[in-house]
Amino acid sequence: MAPPLLVIEVVSPGEIPRERDYIAKRTQYQDCGIPEYWIVDPQTKTILVLELDSDKFFLCFATDFRRPSLICHGLENSLFFP
Repeated sequence: MAPPLLVIEVVSPGEIPRERDYIAKRTQYQDCGIPEYWIVDPQTKTILVLELDSDKFFLCFATDFRRPSLICHGLENSLFFP
Protein backbone atom coordinates (compact mmCIF):
# COMPACT_ATOMS: atom_id res chain seq x y z
CA MET A 1 0.00 0.00 0.00
CA ALA A 2 1.34 3.41 -0.96
CA PRO A 3 1.72 6.06 1.76
CA PRO A 4 -0.73 8.98 1.86
CA LEU A 5 0.27 12.11 -0.05
CA LEU A 6 -0.38 14.36 2.94
CA VAL A 7 -0.54 13.98 6.71
CA ILE A 8 -1.96 16.78 8.85
CA GLU A 9 -1.07 16.43 12.52
CA VAL A 10 -2.80 18.60 15.12
CA VAL A 11 -0.42 19.11 18.06
CA SER A 12 -1.74 17.73 21.33
CA PRO A 13 -1.52 19.86 24.49
CA GLY A 14 1.15 19.03 27.07
CA GLU A 15 4.94 18.84 26.83
CA ILE A 16 5.29 15.11 26.10
CA PRO A 17 2.57 15.02 23.40
CA ARG A 18 4.01 18.19 21.81
CA GLU A 19 7.45 16.59 21.61
CA ARG A 20 5.90 13.42 20.13
CA ASP A 21 4.00 15.41 17.49
CA TYR A 22 6.94 17.64 16.51
CA ILE A 23 9.77 15.07 16.64
CA ALA A 24 8.74 11.40 16.83
CA LYS A 25 5.87 11.54 14.34
CA ARG A 26 7.92 13.68 11.96
CA THR A 27 10.57 10.95 11.86
CA GLN A 28 7.94 8.24 11.50
CA TYR A 29 6.20 9.96 8.59
CA GLN A 30 9.55 10.74 6.95
CA ASP A 31 10.53 7.06 7.15
CA CYS A 32 7.19 6.09 5.56
CA GLY A 33 7.89 8.35 2.57
CA ILE A 34 4.96 10.73 3.02
CA PRO A 35 5.64 13.66 0.66
CA GLU A 36 3.95 16.48 2.63
CA TYR A 37 3.43 16.87 6.37
CA TRP A 38 1.62 19.71 8.13
CA ILE A 39 2.03 20.34 11.85
CA VAL A 40 -0.96 22.37 13.04
CA ASP A 41 -0.35 23.96 16.43
CA PRO A 42 -3.53 25.38 17.99
CA GLN A 43 -1.58 26.80 20.93
CA THR A 44 0.63 29.03 18.77
CA LYS A 45 -1.88 29.25 15.90
CA THR A 46 0.79 28.29 13.40
CA ILE A 47 1.22 25.65 10.75
CA LEU A 48 4.55 24.17 9.69
CA VAL A 49 4.54 22.69 6.20
CA LEU A 50 7.26 20.16 5.54
CA GLU A 51 8.08 18.54 2.22
CA LEU A 52 9.97 15.29 1.70
CA ASP A 53 13.09 15.65 -0.43
CA SER A 54 15.71 12.92 -0.72
CA ASP A 55 14.14 10.97 2.17
CA LYS A 56 14.26 13.92 4.59
CA PHE A 57 11.66 16.51 5.54
CA PHE A 58 12.55 20.13 4.89
CA LEU A 59 10.57 23.07 6.18
CA CYS A 60 8.86 24.71 3.22
CA PHE A 61 7.25 27.40 5.30
CA ALA A 62 5.76 28.24 8.65
CA THR A 63 2.66 30.34 8.52
CA ASP A 64 -0.12 31.90 10.45
CA PHE A 65 -1.89 33.05 7.30
CA ARG A 66 -3.72 31.46 4.36
CA ARG A 67 -1.56 29.14 2.27
CA PRO A 68 -2.48 26.30 -0.13
CA SER A 69 -1.15 22.74 0.10
CA LEU A 70 1.75 21.93 -2.20
CA ILE A 71 0.36 18.44 -2.91
CA CYS A 72 -3.43 18.64 -2.51
CA HIS A 73 -4.63 21.43 -4.76
CA GLY A 74 -7.56 23.33 -3.31
CA LEU A 75 -6.67 22.56 0.34
CA GLU A 76 -5.74 25.63 2.39
CA ASN A 77 -4.65 26.06 5.98
CA SER A 78 -7.42 28.60 6.50
CA LEU A 79 -9.56 25.56 7.36
CA PHE A 80 -7.76 25.48 10.72
CA PHE A 81 -7.50 29.16 11.62
CA PRO A 82 -10.17 31.10 9.70
